[in-house]
Amino acid sequence: MKNNFRLIAITLVFVFTGLFLAFLSWQEKDLDFFDNCEFNEIKFSVNEEVPNYKVGSFCVCAQSGIIECIPLENEVGEINISEQEVKKDGLEFEYNYLTGIGVSDSEVIFNTTFTDVSLNDDLVVTLEQMQSCPEANVVFNQEGFYENVNGAIKFYNQIEEGEGIDCVVELKYTLGDFVDFDSEQMQILFIDHNGFEIQAPICLYEGKVYIDEDVFRGEDGMICICENNEIICDEELPD
Repeated sequence: MKNNFRLIAITLVFVFTGLFLAFLSWQEKDLDFFDNCEFNEIKFSVNEEVPNYKVGSFCVCAQSGIIECIPLENEVGEINISEQEVKKDGLEFEYNYLTGIGVSDSEVIFNTTFTDVSLNDDLVVTLEQMQSCPEANVVFNQEGFYENVNGAIKFYNQIEEGEGIDCVVELKYTLGDFVDFDSEQMQILFIDHNGFEIQAPICLYEGKVYIDEDVFRGEDGMICICENNEIICDEELPD
């Protein structure tokens, strides 16, 4: 009788061990592992650094397919506004809270992005930037600056940053009575806190500003398109 109980006990141990191993195997198969992450239409391998994903952070591609970040104590190449030949004369600068956003949100595809550029009597440049906000609907104080370097208008912002939540902030620069915009080669750029230059996706044609992929009528009825900061004109428009 004792031998029978022993055999039953041993059998049950083997059965439960098999079921447990099968469960672990099923769990492993059910986990989602990715070979890469994508940011700005560039794919990064697992454990590869993802540059420019978030200012002041070291970011890598995780096995989950999400880009994970840790804050850096010092930002390499950080812009010191006091050392720049920048100015605020004639510049109106506004900043507004748009929305909160998670660092690991896979839909985060930008750090700073131009959203609009217009030129009438004033040059108006609008951007969206991922920042740290003290709380929802509240933005850290900041100042806007600009400089004109060999025909390139460069915009900056200096933020009194602190700990908080990740958020998206709208930046709006207005240069009043802007009369220096007379060159078809003029560039508009934003310089972030790490010194990276982000060029506005625009073209200048006969004193007008066109956004990337805008199609318009040029000289002699030619069809023109703004593409990669260049004007490309083709066949004539039909009468």
